[in-house]
Amino acid sequence: YQTLETVRDMVEKAISLGPDRVAFYHYAQIPDKIATQRGMDYTKLPTSEEKLEMFLEACEVFTDNGYDLIGLDHFAKSDDGLAVAYRNGTIQRNFQGMTTHRGLDLVGFGVSSISHLQGAGYWQSEKEAESYEEVVESGKLPQQRGIHFSEDDRIRQSVIADLYCFGTFDPQKVSEEFGIDAHQYFEKELRALEELSEDGIVHFREDGVVEATFPLGRVLLRNIGSVFDAYLDPDAYKVGDKFYFSVSA
Repeated sequence: YQTLETVRDMVEKAISLGPDRVAFYHYAQIPDKIATQRGMDYTKLPTSEEKLEMFLEACEVFTDNGYDLIGLDHFAKSDDGLAVAYRNGTIQRNFQGMTTHRGLDLVGFGVSSISHLQGAGYWQSEKEAESYEEVVESGKLPQQRGIHFSEDDRIRQSVIADLYCFGTFDPQKVSEEFGIDAHQYFEKELRALEELSEDGIVHFREDGVVEATFPLGRVLLRNIGSVFDAYLDPDAYKVGDKFYFSVSA
């Protein structure tokens, strides 16, 4: 498995190839979904703290070599389209990573594909090739499951999307977009952000915007975003939480 030294070496070699942009993901250990992982000794995998150190190390090497950290886990040269879109406020996070255009619907084709209609919801196609083929040949859409957004879902999705893309939560912007008092609506969440502020993960700007710190907060954007995720454990944002931190760093 990788170490801090091998990660640094890998990043330096990647940079030597001169890519315009790089997606930098950590290995996901999900043996309940991927059968081939069940025989692995997960105790030998890097710990949450080690993975955090690796990402911070990679972030330092990339940024020292002229790359910008974009969203959760992408790096791009400052003149690349992704970096330009980031500065223009038009990037969006989807299942494939960061894209340069916001507000577009995503329609997936093929086995297990996931589609997203802006403001409406998600649906996933059949996950097995045989059942997918049978449904398509019957003249029906191969839709296996889906979820329709509530108004609360739409509000929270917008907040989390801004965090994942830009590392910011702007209560005034949310209030104007959805016709709510965001400070009142997210009273509990703002208290949680104050806790993260004490850990140096976010800071409250004078204009009222809550911003992830660099580089620590930017690396832990999933923890920050989990504050607003109504489908997660209320304490999932806490750095050090054995389950969530292990999959967020």
